[in-house]
Amino acid sequence: MTKIRSARSIGYCIYCGANESDLSKEHIVPLALGGNMALPKASCSKCAVITSQFERFCARKVLGPFRVRTGAPTRRPNLRPTNLPLGLIDLDGGRREVEVASGEHPATLILPVFAKPRILTLPGEERRETFIMWLALPDYGFLSLPQRHNAWAIRLGAFEILSFCRLLAKISHGAAFLDRDWTNSWQPLLPDLILGRTDKYDILVGGTDRVENAPEKKDFPVLFESVDIGTQRYLVAELRLFAWLGTPVYRVVVGRKR
Repeated sequence: MTKIRSARSIGYCIYCGANESDLSKEHIVPLALGGNMALPKASCSKCAVITSQFERFCARKVLGPFRVRTGAPTRRPNLRPTNLPLGLIDLDGGRREVEVASGEHPATLILPVFAKPRILTLPGEERRETFIMWLALPDYGFLSLPQRHNAWAIRLGAFEILSFCRLLAKISHGAAFLDRDWTNSWQPLLPDLILGRTDKYDILVGGTDRVENAPEKKDFPVLFESVDIGTQRYLVAELRLFAWLGTPVYRVVVGRKR
């Protein structure tokens, strides 16, 4: 079980500003991904419902097999599956699903590689409008799976870009509150995206366009820097998920200088 470290108590909802008596603890990186830092009294019940929905989708649908294969933390270890669903594509194009042992499942980690956030793009600067995908494989044993199940190919999993970007925004926004006074100097920009009030994720969430990145010893490093675009200064979080695998670097614009 991951040992959770608590930062200072916030005392109000970091997403909507509500001041309730039953504010809940908010994990910066979701516990389901292995996060070990939490902000006490930092989320109201209404916002907790909203954030838990996209966190759950990412943890189960996008990263579920990878979490099982790598033994990521779970609140219900006794319910961790020993088998996982595997999508198959037949020669005639038909799709079906079978159960395979978790140790045999491809359990790929598929992450997007983004261009920089739009808000950090200089006037006239070229920006790649699409994203490419980064892929990590636990091993190559899965190559025999189609033949063993009389199929043509396998499907490597689900991905939903908006939910993933809302997750990156939530992590970055929460990490900013490790600085007690950050909102005195910066106007927070991410709550609308986190709470689903906008779906324009690429304005504030992006990356560095690099596919190859050096592995780090930390799983979820988050660093902050200020970036000037014209006369405006922004607070930008740079973060990675499962950095020990050499995963993509993400840049999330957390705030605007007041």
